[in-house]
Amino acid sequence: MKKGFHLNYRLLGIIILSAGFLIPSFAYARTTGQITGKILAAKDGTPLPGADVIVENTFLGASASITGEFIIEKVPPGTVTLRVSMMGYKTLRVENVRVLAGKITKIRVELKTDVVQMDPVVVIASKQAQELLRSPVSVAVIQSGEIVRRGVIDVTGAVSEIPGALFVGNQVNLRGSSGFMYGAGTRVMFMIDGIPVHASDSGEINWDMVPLIDIDHIEVIKAAGSFLYGGNALGGVINIVTKKPTPETRVAYNLGWGVYDKPYYRQWEWTNRNRYYDERGLHYNRQDLSFSKRIGKLGVRLTASRYVSTGYMVAGFFHRMVFTSTLHFAFTPNTDLTLFGTYMRDNRGEPVMWRDQAHVFLAMDAEMESNRIHVNNGMMYAKLRRVFSPKLTGSLRISLNDILLGNQYNKPGEFSPAIGPGAELTFDWIPSAQHSFLFGLEYKLDRGKNKWIGEHQGVDWGPYIQYGWQPWPLLKVTSGLRFDTYKLDQRKPEMQLSPRLAVNVMPWPNVAFRASAGKGYRVPTIIERFLTMSLAGFEVMPNPNLKAERSWSYEIGGRANLTQSWYVDLALFQNDFWNMIEPTIDITSNSIQFLNIARPRIYGLEFTSEGRWWHNRLGLDVSFTWMDHKDLVTGKRLFYRPRRIAAIIPSLRLGRSELQVQFNYSSRVDRVQVFPLDERVPRKVWNVRFLQKFPRKKMTFLVEVNNLFNYNYTMRERYLEPIRNFRMGLTGYF
Repeated sequence: MKKGFHLNYRLLGIIILSAGFLIPSFAYARTTGQITGKILAAKDGTPLPGADVIVENTFLGASASITGEFIIEKVPPGTVTLRVSMMGYKTLRVENVRVLAGKITKIRVELKTDVVQMDPVVVIASKQAQELLRSPVSVAVIQSGEIVRRGVIDVTGAVSEIPGALFVGNQVNLRGSSGFMYGAGTRVMFMIDGIPVHASDSGEINWDMVPLIDIDHIEVIKAAGSFLYGGNALGGVINIVTKKPTPETRVAYNLGWGVYDKPYYRQWEWTNRNRYYDERGLHYNRQDLSFSKRIGKLGVRLTASRYVSTGYMVAGFFHRMVFTSTLHFAFTPNTDLTLFGTYMRDNRGEPVMWRDQAHVFLAMDAEMESNRIHVNNGMMYAKLRRVFSPKLTGSLRISLNDILLGNQYNKPGEFSPAIGPGAELTFDWIPSAQHSFLFGLEYKLDRGKNKWIGEHQGVDWGPYIQYGWQPWPLLKVTSGLRFDTYKLDQRKPEMQLSPRLAVNVMPWPNVAFRASAGKGYRVPTIIERFLTMSLAGFEVMPNPNLKAERSWSYEIGGRANLTQSWYVDLALFQNDFWNMIEPTIDITSNSIQFLNIARPRIYGLEFTSEGRWWHNRLGLDVSFTWMDHKDLVTGKRLFYRPRRIAAIIPSLRLGRSELQVQFNYSSRVDRVQVFPLDERVPRKVWNVRFLQKFPRKKMTFLVEVNNLFNYNYTMRERYLEPIRNFRMGLTGYF
């Protein structure tokens, strides 16, 4: 325990020293000029508060005020290019802007609506803002407006809209990377504003930490990201970017009500014996409410969310409350501080395998129907950013993720909080238009303690560097390297070296090709190594000698913007794994143990296209992922992974009304562990939704039917996925 305190003191010393670096003011060496202007919507000339303006090849920039006005100070004299962007609008470059020493340059910018996300600005691919066309790896983006348009009710629903993403239970697969880990560990890193927020003992993702109404957009890397993000990024990265406080006073709301239909077969009906059933039937509802306002240099955003469901099966109920707050201090145009906090309280049941095929909504054991889980999860961070000069910026963040299980499987009082403090210091330097550097150092501590794992602590230090080289406008090369040292308890440190090399070639203005190779890794979680308990009739056995997973991720691909509202993207990928960790079930002894399997490989292709035609009246979104996966040593398929995933969404928009039909498909899962002889079928789910916009009231009304034909399927053994349900939603602001 004393050693843990010494580590914290060491961390505190680094933070204080780093803060001392960031706080001093640096004077520029030469006289500078100023750029001012106004950003308006091209359609009607209304101001666009919150739009971002950046001087390219520098870190100088500003956001538009409530009137659409902006000021960029201390711009070096010369001719510059401005990049103006805002989610929901086309990114615009304003070239040949002349800046004179001691003078003010005025401009006026009009942004056109982006009905399709053609080339949004993303950060996740290299921790540096860039257009999606310039990304060296496959990146998918879903914006807040698209979240509303797709009828999404929670974060898992939003991530499910990403091509190549599929949920098995509560665990996400990006291009088949994860399978199903029974809630212990994931190969996809989950972040909020660039900060990892996995549970410190299990590595599990809590998808409900951020209300939908707080999400500005979600960025997803579908390749190994360990060269920048360290462990857990072996199979990809999902980053939720939260909304900033708005310049104007804004109250926003997101309301939804839904009800489950009767089961497909009458003999499956079970509600008359469920005490959580009432006269309203099986239902769910969600309410999000947020307040946002900027007062001088202080921006404030406060959100409360309530999400309740009876579930559609025994023990499928939940009651979740989430509260978030954001404070943004703009001390000067070059120095700002962001404070963010979220707290979630969840009281839920824990559905398990069905009793038999005549009772698919009842648990295999009646005693399991009373399973309860109480979760308290808090996360907070502070991020200080300082622009030292037009070519150099630095940032420091400290964070804490704390999760406590009040009880689990009716075992109250047996758990202690899993605590995960962290910190990161970065410097971004652009010495010239052809060269850029990113330097960083990240610290992460994972501490877990309970009756079934004992008490353990893991500490990770990860310095990293990234170099970008752009010798010609059409070519950009990015290379990176991270070196992680992970020490668990008193064991010998585990060291991981994660390089990446990527190339982006843009031979024509709207066409880009990319190629990348990168290494990924993931150390086993505390629960994977040390868990010992009885679970659903199985004995979970510890394996302290688990080795870290490693992978190499390769990709070549291209993206073309065929028109102003139609793009296509094609990628070929291959992921080679060593020491992949899988929960292995021994039916003869009724035991589960996490083991390293020898040499898995996953390869395939992915196609995505999104377009709007006939003055935005007709739309078609298409995505298709084909992959092959096997262990090269045994020749067997990997568990809980389909080989084909597809989605087709045609839409018709007339005026302010829109009708969508969505078909989601995934092929039959090749292998499962517990009941391999059970029948398995493909997923074939149809959804229909209707949206009506009321622009004057700044409101969107939605009606949808999910699983229109009440199709019955499973993604894991003896667990029926959601049956047909109906929902209404209302989203807007004032």
